[in-house]
Amino acid sequence: MDQIRASLGSENAPTVHLDAKDQTLHVLNSHLTLSELSEENEEKFRNVTDCLKEELERQKDK
Repeated sequence: MDQIRASLGSENAPTVHLDAKDQTLHVLNSHLTLSELSEENEEKFRNVTDCLKEELERQKDK
């Protein structure tokens, strides 16, 4: 864990380039995972997940 923390923000950190749709999907999946951990999280992140789902729908139409 210390090695990972040390490499964050350095040239050794892995670089991932995602397009807008993949980035939105990644953020949505992350928030859905956090939401599944507790009811409190689900309530906290509901607006975020709803907005991200809507954004994915908009991106589909393009």
